[in-house]
Amino acid sequence: MAQLFSGSLPSGTYYAEYSFYDFFGSETLVSPEVSIVLGSAGGIQVDPPPGLPSGAAGMRVYIGATPGSETLQQEILLWVTDKLQPR
Repeated sequence: MAQLFSGSLPSGTYYAEYSFYDFFGSETLVSPEVSIVLGSAGGIQVDPPPGLPSGAAGMRVYIGATPGSETLQQEILLWVTDKLQPR
């Protein structure tokens, strides 16, 4: 789910969850919480899992420093179309 890379987060244990949302703003339940250990200062990248839910337009990533304290860190648009839909 997560990859570590260079960044400015202090070393420590972080907790992450993600959810998906559709074009109407409806959000799924969050994923199970995972812990991520940074042995030194760095960053965390949360990638979408394979097999996105039907109708998912984007993903919301929640990260916190204690279990259950995750807050929204980023919204990621997953799907955009340039095709016009017939009326």
